[in-house]
Amino acid sequence: MKTGAKAVFTLATCITSSGVMAAGVGFEEIVVTAQKREQVAQNIPISLFAAPGFVLERSGFQGVEDLSDMVAGVQIVGGNPGKLQISMRGVTNLTASVQSTAATGYYVDETPLSALATEMPEVALWDIERVEVLRGPQGTLFGEGSMGGTIRVITKKPDPSVFAGQVRLAASTVKGGEEGADARAMLNLPVIADKLAVRFTAGYEDIAGWTDVPDLGQKDANDGEQKDLRVAARWQASENLLLDLTYMYHDLNVGEFGETSPGALNPREIIPFAGAVGFITTHDTRYHLANLTATYDVGGASIVSTSSYFDQDGDIHKELDSQMPLFFGVPGTGFVDGPTKVKVFTQELRVGSTGNNRLDWTVGLYYKNDKRISSTDWHFDIPLFGLNEVAITEDESSADSYAIFADADYQLTDQVSIQIGGRYYWDDREFVNTAVTDSIVFGVVGGTVTTASDSASTFSPKVSLSWTPAEDILVFAKVSKGFRSGGANALPSGAYPTAPSGYAPETLWAYEVGLKTTPMEDVVINVYGYYNDWTDLQLGFLTPDGLYGYTDNAGKARALGGEVEIVAQPAEGLTLGINTSYTDAEIREDVFNVFGGLVAAKGNRVPFASKFKLALSANYEFPLTDTVDGVVHATYSHFSPNFSEPENRLDERNGTYNQVYVKAGVKTGSWGAYLFADNLFDRADTTFRQRPITLIPLVYNTYVRPRTIGLELKADF
Repeated sequence: MKTGAKAVFTLATCITSSGVMAAGVGFEEIVVTAQKREQVAQNIPISLFAAPGFVLERSGFQGVEDLSDMVAGVQIVGGNPGKLQISMRGVTNLTASVQSTAATGYYVDETPLSALATEMPEVALWDIERVEVLRGPQGTLFGEGSMGGTIRVITKKPDPSVFAGQVRLAASTVKGGEEGADARAMLNLPVIADKLAVRFTAGYEDIAGWTDVPDLGQKDANDGEQKDLRVAARWQASENLLLDLTYMYHDLNVGEFGETSPGALNPREIIPFAGAVGFITTHDTRYHLANLTATYDVGGASIVSTSSYFDQDGDIHKELDSQMPLFFGVPGTGFVDGPTKVKVFTQELRVGSTGNNRLDWTVGLYYKNDKRISSTDWHFDIPLFGLNEVAITEDESSADSYAIFADADYQLTDQVSIQIGGRYYWDDREFVNTAVTDSIVFGVVGGTVTTASDSASTFSPKVSLSWTPAEDILVFAKVSKGFRSGGANALPSGAYPTAPSGYAPETLWAYEVGLKTTPMEDVVINVYGYYNDWTDLQLGFLTPDGLYGYTDNAGKARALGGEVEIVAQPAEGLTLGINTSYTDAEIREDVFNVFGGLVAAKGNRVPFASKFKLALSANYEFPLTDTVDGVVHATYSHFSPNFSEPENRLDERNGTYNQVYVKAGVKTGSWGAYLFADNLFDRADTTFRQRPITLIPLVYNTYVRPRTIGLELKADF
């Protein structure tokens, strides 16, 4: 994590962004499953980034958030520790309720993790087969939430033919902060030769703290620990039947968010790396994930059944004792808890052609059941006034979602092919809001229970035309639609006639052209251009009395941009790369609240969408002896300024982002030792800035971790 455990490093920027990887002078192709069948990445009419796992591991990647620095057109922000918000081609979550799904798809193997818009969990990038980033709507094959695109983490599967293991140890020190440590191990065990194997992967990280809270006497308050476990089994039950069973566990505990803020209300008085917030905010999150995938080969086609269960819970706890004099004028004690729970079951059954045919096709059915609970619990005790204040609000939602989809790729001639796909989706949602109050400050003693329900349906088509004028050139044009489902607003019946009972899905039409080419054996150039038309934006509003929040469809946006990815290997062992993107994403019409106040003005920038992004990288491997090689990496990553909210307030503007990572070491076929420096020039770049309460000009800032220097050791057996 850039703001906690790990920051910038992108060897894979130059090696794999174009779907190839270095191999001597020239490149080897990467096989992906971005269209739910095996294909060479460079031959697919998709703006696709693919990075093999061994590159991610040797690059020091810790989690999905690190991809933000290497993938053109993509920004990933961890506003809360271990919880991600993704912006892809200017498409992101403009608001998030307990019902909201994310605007970008997020998968581990066959399991979707985009259940909550701003609660998408971090995944450890250790023992990974590859990562695929699909830019642009992927609604046909990946459905709800893949409006901006889809990120897929493909784990390594057990190998029944070999006994193998790997150990990685790392230690680091943060400027002005603590020391950190990281340990990871993998063990692959064949049980029945060539038929059954089990693979164990485990990791532990002692996260170095570096944020101080001086008015509370706290130093390095944002330290923490992270635990990861993955157990997988693969069984070739028969010649035609393959079974994969996976279990994952993740546990993250952080002593303070890592946000920093001024001690006064003037945002200009911010002291970087000093979190004089007046209170401590701890954060815990954990999840369990289980998946069973069965693949049956019927000859010329395969039947795939994949069942997943995801269970996530977390809690944000704020100690507010030091804030009592500010709000009440006298001492007291107080705290607020924000627990969340998410349980999601998904089932997909699909049939698809195998091999490389003139007509390749996939058809399938999909079902999802998700249940979510989010609470805010306030507790204040003011002895001088005789007050013992309690205010608890709990939002609970449940939804059943269904889809049927089909995708076909037909080769019209040797050089021209057409791809047509579609997905019909519908859902039913229920929502319950429970408010319990025992407070003079927050209201009368008592409680309310409000219920609401809603249903929605949508169709997402896709049409793509591809032309291959030569073996190493692919030109394509595509039109596709993505969507994010709607929901219900649980407000007291009849009390707020201006507020809608529910909100509809937001939709996006994307128009894209692309060129993938290998003009020389050691040069790959990919160029993409797109236009996104985004309508029925889901935005957050407050009731006139300010007591309730609700979501409504209002306004529209558009994004115009493109990406250029170049990778070259001018000499043996030397790989150079450039990834750059331009994203002009803005609100297209004024949006007002019930007071007539401007929520988002026409021309405002869409959050987390930097206009310009650039990544430069170099990787050089050279022999030192017959058995030992030297390795040197260097990466520079740049984002132009962006905003954290659609209001585009100046105090929520993230400035220019410039990060440099360097790494050097030695390696053999079985071990390696490396020194690295992260945030080399110790810049105080922010990735997220927000007001805790809209009406108070106090701003929290999420900074990139200060300069970090470390040692990494790795061994294979």
